[in-house]
Amino acid sequence: NMQFVFCYAGQLDFEGLLLAITEQLGMENARDSGRALVAIKQYLGHRFNQDIDVALLIDEANRLNPQVLNSLLDLVRSQRKEGHALQIILSGTAGLEEMLVKSRTFQAYLASAIYIRLEPFAAADLKTFISRQIKEADGPLMDSLFPASLFERINHHTGGAPRLVDRLCEHALFLAHLNGQQTVTAAL
Repeated sequence: NMQFVFCYAGQLDFEGLLLAITEQLGMENARDSGRALVAIKQYLGHRFNQDIDVALLIDEANRLNPQVLNSLLDLVRSQRKEGHALQIILSGTAGLEEMLVKSRTFQAYLASAIYIRLEPFAAADLKTFISRQIKEADGPLMDSLFPASLFERINHHTGGAPRLVDRLCEHALFLAHLNGQQTVTAAL
């Protein structure tokens, strides 16, 4: 009874966000923000009648302009008044939490908001994370790419932050490839 819509926020304005949502919902006829807004509201009403909730997942929401976030929250509030529930899941860095606290529109949602904060990886969990990332990319076995001695160093340089671990490993793998190396070294 739940449909998920994923959107990478990037630097979208409200019109861009609406168009990204309609694209994810398969509404190719909504080419401008006015039509997109109407189409989304109709879609939510239709899904509500089918007893299906729609959840909008926005990654990098900390990059949204505060006005865009407020407009999105206004859309949610208007849909709740009509009985339709659009759930919003915002993912981002610590700056997102600060932005939400400053948002006047968000204050109405504080009672129903759920915060989940990911803690940095412990060194022991780092290997599992990196291995999963490589496996999802259909890469070779992780042990052949990253010697066990590097995990403590990766954890030290990134503080265990998943995004930084991902970036550091991606760059190190790229440099290894450029240098014709099969394994990431401490020097890289």
